[in-house]
Order: sequence, then structure tokens, then C-alpha cells
Amino acid sequence: MNYVDLKDYIYLIYEMSVDGDAKYVARINLDESILAHGEGKIKLPVSVPDKGKCYLRVFYYLKNGTQLMQPDALLGFDEILLTNADGRNQKAAELLSESETDDILTVEENDKSFTIHAGQKITYVFNRLTGLFERLTVNGKEILDRPENFDNIYRLTSDDKLLVSWRALWICDKLCRQKPEWLLPFREELTGRLISCGHDGSKRLLLSILYHAPATKVPSVALLNFCLDAMLSPQESIGVQSLAIRMAYRLCEPEPELLYELRTILESTATEMYSTAVKSAVRNTLKKINQKNKKKK
Repeated sequence: MNYVDLKDYIYLIYEMSVDGDAKYVARINLDESILAHGEGKIKLPVSVPDKGKCYLRVFYYLKNGTQLMQPDALLGFDEILLTNADGRNQKAAELLSESETDDILTVEENDKSFTIHAGQKITYVFNRLTGLFERLTVNGKEILDRPENFDNIYRLTSDDKLLVSWRALWICDKLCRQKPEWLLPFREELTGRLISCGHDGSKRLLLSILYHAPATKVPSVALLNFCLDAMLSPQESIGVQSLAIRMAYRLCEPEPELLYELRTILESTATEMYSTAVKSAVRNTLKKINQKNKKKK
């Protein structure tokens, strides 16, 4: 490195994110020489918005291969918090502003359970020993013992207030693990909502509901395409990426051809730039696929 011109050694990929969503992703080559032990300046054409928590991430990649490293190997990265007029996460600020009105969340607890009141509409009792709901009421109507009342909670998942709809989706996600058959009639609708959803938290919950709901015999093509697009997309949150990988495996598992395609995608992915959670999901999924192939032999 003491005799290398940085211009000939690396190229950069930079990404600017706003409230967790990637807004700019581009590659840039160095135009001017930067000699060993020297300094240089690189201008990145990004515009920082006035509002939102903004980060700039710069990844350094090897331009040409060496005896020890392949071309395009990731050498490292930097993450920089960008300053602006309002550096708060605007999604969180919106949720907090709503919670300060008529949707205040209150919690009571004892040795056996949590009782949670979500505004005046929803009350649920969560058993600390089993990790499951004991009671769930919406607008005064009991849900767990009367599935016919489930429509009340499901209707709230489309509420105009983001906080109300998010809480309703959270409850549906938990209910799906106890009463998965309740969500089965809504699989197609939930898939459509997932594909068009623009809120990270709601998107993760919709994907989780579909993951825990009973699978149909024929894999959903729309859902599989979403998972394959989202599982390694830098525009998606870590939670959505990880869950999309697991969901893709579940959808591909019955079909050897699809499973082979999934394995090819995951094996060819350079996971160095991904989070620990995504790396773990890729590693565990490949392990399942390889174990499944060994059993067949």
C-alpha cells in the first residue's frame, strides 16, 4: 500500500438513507490521484433533506484482484450521521405525536401477566409464563373465545391512523401464532397489502403474519417474487430482509427447482456489507437447503 495510488486501487459505492430508507445508491470512481500517506477530497452528489435521520455510508471495493483477494472485494466502509434542521426519525416522530393524543398506551403488570390498554379501543392481557394472549378485547368485545369477533380487530389494520393500524397488525401477528386458521382467509389480501406497503414496521408485520399463517399447497408467485426482490434489497429494513429470506425458503421448499434457484442466489451473494441478522438468515437457510439435499441422496 505504500506505493499504491488509491485511484487505481479502489472504487466507492455510497448510499444515503433517510429514516432507514435508502435514497441514493451509486458507484463512483476516483478522478484524481491520492498517493500513499496523502489526502484527497471526493464530492458526492447527494442532497440532504431538511427533516429525517440521515446517514451516509461509503463502501470501499478493490478495483483489481491481487494474489489474496478477488476483484470487487469489500475492503471496508464508513457510516456518517448527516446534520440537518430536524434530525429526528420522522416515522417515529409521527407515531409519537399520535400517541400523545387519544391513543395513549398504558401498561399494568403483575407476576403473571401484562395488561395493555391501547387507547380506548384495544385491551389485551399477555401471559408472562406462556408468552401468549390470555384475553383480547376490541371495543369491549372478547376476541380469543369468539372468532366471529375477529373481524373487529382485522378491520382496524386498515385504520386511517398509522398507530392504530400498526397496533392491530401487531395483534394479528401474535394471534396468528395461536389461531393461524383465523388469518387463512386473508392470505391473498395480506399479500397484496404487503406488496404495496410503504411503512417498514407494517411491512414487517404483514410478512410475519404470512409466514406464520398456514401455507397453501401452491406457492404464491406474487409473494415469492416480493421475497426474492426484498431479501437482499438495501431499500428494505433488516427485519424485512431477514424475514423475506426465511419466507422465500418456505415457499421454495416443496419445489426442487425453486429451491435450487434460491440456493444459487444466496450462494452468490457477497454478504460482507449486510447486517449480522441477514448474514445469519442466509447462512441458516443455506444450511437447511444442504441438509435437505443430503437426505435425498
